[in-house]
Amino acid sequence: IASLDSHGALLIDMYEIAIKAWAFTKDDESPARALALLDELRVMSSKEHLRSSLYDSVIKAYTMKRHPDSSEIGLSLLRQMEEEDGVKPSVKTYNTVMRALGQQGLTTEAEFLLEEMKVEGVTNDSNISPDTITYGSLLYAYANFENTPHAEKRCRELVQEMEDAFDAGNDRAIPDNFTYSMLIRAIARASSAEAASEVLV
Repeated sequence: IASLDSHGALLIDMYEIAIKAWAFTKDDESPARALALLDELRVMSSKEHLRSSLYDSVIKAYTMKRHPDSSEIGLSLLRQMEEEDGVKPSVKTYNTVMRALGQQGLTTEAEFLLEEMKVEGVTNDSNISPDTITYGSLLYAYANFENTPHAEKRCRELVQEMEDAFDAGNDRAIPDNFTYSMLIRAIARASSAEAASEVLV
């Protein structure tokens, strides 16, 4: 372990395998164990060896367990990897954090992250632009945690945004069955089942 820098990618691969293994175990302590491995690696490794998938796997460990701290940990790691470790987040990183926010109904934070992805996609890396998964997490949050006309209105706007992006040639933002099921749910909760059924027409 002490000679990690001399072995570089191989040992990083070994750590990543271990982190992913913890992410998929049923042990309640698995998220904390995955995070501990990442922290250990950050101390021992040169920054250039770190990669976004390591952080993705730790965040996923928290979201898969629906851990109460998943959003806080996810946002913290997202900032840490970029600002402290110099690791560029991938769209998967953003989407994993978005999933954590969506699971906890944190629409304000998720909206902020959505806008950040849009800006990043336009100014720096088009691969960071929001995709179907990104929008799906935000739709889930509105449809399941807010029972208001605003939630219905915002879901309609988000789906329209996806449809417009797809029509403009962005295949990554194509609405899917989950997209429309969340829209229908939001409308049914805020308005009526009859109003929701209009989406099917």
